[in-house]
Amino acid sequence: MNPVRFGLVGMVFQGIALVAFILISHTNIATFGRPVVIGLMLFSVALLLWPNVKQAKTPAVIFFRPALLALGYVVAFHAVGAMEFHGLLRDKEFSAEYFLSVLRVTGVVFVLYVIGTALLYFISQMFKARTQ
Repeated sequence: MNPVRFGLVGMVFQGIALVAFILISHTNIATFGRPVVIGLMLFSVALLLWPNVKQAKTPAVIFFRPALLALGYVVAFHAVGAMEFHGLLRDKEFSAEYFLSVLRVTGVVFVLYVIGTALLYFISQMFKARTQ
């Protein structure tokens, strides 16, 4: 998949999941609804990543695609905050502290996506080895 399209689709998935998470959190089914939303988001991102890692010739996809997803998360978070859920951005100040917190969150999300992508990459490599 084209990297731009991949990044945009990933951003949309994460934005929808964030809105669903917020909406579910304000209901009486929040206790089991939030883990379901997180699980569905992880499943959708895995489905998005699978064709990319399956077709990968080199392990570079393990770092490039998660970087797009992490940047997409930051954009989705700010877009959702700007459009509807203003509480997400209530502490937003254009200060060094704000940018450092955004950088920390982006780093954590990136590392989590790298771990997941590496896992999918090695699973796809195992399937390739078995079929050859």
